[in-house]
Amino acid sequence: MRHLLLAPMLAFVIAGCDSSAPQPIDEGPWPETYAMAITLMANTPSASSLVFSVPSLGADTTADYSRAVTLPDTATLFGVEGSGSAFATTAQTPDVRRYDFDDRGTVTPGPSLNFARFGLGATYSTRSIVFVSPSKAYLLDDTTLQAITFDPTAMETGTAIDLSELGRAGYRTNFSYNIPVRGDQLVIAAFYYDATYSRTIGETAVALLDTRSDTVRVIRDTRCGAFSTAMTAPNGDVYFGTDPYASAIHRIGGDAAAPDGCLLRMRAGEDEFDPDFFVRVSDLTGGQLGGAVVPADDNALWVRAFDESLFAVSETTSALRILAAPAWRWWRVDLGAPTATAVVSPFPPGAGQVKYFGVGGRAFAGNASNDYSTSDVLDMTSSGAPRDGVRVMGYPSGVVRVR
Repeated sequence: MRHLLLAPMLAFVIAGCDSSAPQPIDEGPWPETYAMAITLMANTPSASSLVFSVPSLGADTTADYSRAVTLPDTATLFGVEGSGSAFATTAQTPDVRRYDFDDRGTVTPGPSLNFARFGLGATYSTRSIVFVSPSKAYLLDDTTLQAITFDPTAMETGTAIDLSELGRAGYRTNFSYNIPVRGDQLVIAAFYYDATYSRTIGETAVALLDTRSDTVRVIRDTRCGAFSTAMTAPNGDVYFGTDPYASAIHRIGGDAAAPDGCLLRMRAGEDEFDPDFFVRVSDLTGGQLGGAVVPADDNALWVRAFDESLFAVSETTSALRILAAPAWRWWRVDLGAPTATAVVSPFPPGAGQVKYFGVGGRAFAGNASNDYSTSDVLDMTSSGAPRDGVRVMGYPSGVVRVR
């Protein structure tokens, strides 16, 4: 979520948040435990994150930050469901730390694993982790363009796999927030911004990583790009969606600055983009610009589109202001007819940033206020429309059902 650093956010003071030791509570065991990470103060040098737990993702849940662990960095959380643990990467340190959660939701920092020997340093990176077995996971680093294996049980590093073919001269490479896993294959999409995050390009490269041999094949497409999200449909097809921030850049700078938001597809069992599938989001939404793909209920997905009738755009409006405007709506795309006009959701509009988390076979996404001071965690796979969930400060950067 690199460009979230540029979004306007409020500073917070978290009273009683002591990361030195877990805080006991009086309640009995929780039926379920969800580990969460949220990002605070993201546009300041003192950017920070909280790692904590909640007993439910429902709207009637209140997060207890007094028991959170504070991290002086932008953290992202990953894990294997039901394992009792979650793993955090931090944007400006080359470490992965495990956090353990007991049956009352108490979080205890576990061991940390350092990846500096692979060349990872303090340069900002949105690092993702993909787990393929109890003893094998991949740390995906979009600064050094590597996939690095490690053992999440023993907390030992393995080997580095070169992903430099995903690079694009003159642009900073970013990896998609979501990494689909198709059997023994990881699907790692790359998208590109220039050094000032004011320009991107309408092309993409995708690394298909074989987890048995740790070999990589890279495929490319020049019809569409800036894919920050990807999702797997019920039939196994993988869909890719343009970053809404790129759509905001397109709104103020046109095709020269960024492509119009669009979707591509990779069919199940195939290792190339579908040559017969290219869809502009504006064609689905009656002219509203947008992007992203998020799983919906049944055989559908959501895209996020900017409703300009709710926010006036002038010659001085920046792409970041457009992204943060409370004017982005959800539109439901029927994958049985993915080029047909989408259906707008009655759910109230919000800011445009999209990052979703797969939890228990469902998809949850942060729906931020226009200053990113609070977010509701929406259940995107509820019947018919997104459903409000737990409200958190800042913006969610990881959700894992650990128990």
